[in-house]
Amino acid sequence: MPGKRCWFCASTVTLQVTGGAVSALSADSLPSPPTTFYGPALSGASFAPAAGMTVTAWIDGHSCGQGRTRLVDGQVMYTINVFAEGPGGAPGCGAPGRLITFKIGSTAMNALAAWNIDQV
Repeated sequence: MPGKRCWFCASTVTLQVTGGAVSALSADSLPSPPTTFYGPALSGASFAPAAGMTVTAWIDGHSCGQGRTRLVDGQVMYTINVFAEGPGGAPGCGAPGRLITFKIGSTAMNALAAWNIDQV
């Protein structure tokens, strides 16, 4: 529009950083990342998933993550981040070799997943 200026167009920003020495972080001090699981929420004989239902992840009786179902192109899908055990993580949660069980609402899903952060 004539007479109006775009405040974010073609501007240059310079970031100046000052401070002392930076110390190196060891791998043991970094937070453990979660693992993300996702896919279709399948119905069963006495279960019909719907958008907005709570999805939970359990490892050896520990609650290790919570997500929600949602409708994607007519299909009810789930997505959930499952916490890791370790620095910044949750005790008793994800570690190599541990099995994860999932519930949608109070219904346990048949699928089990092994903890894995080695790939997307």
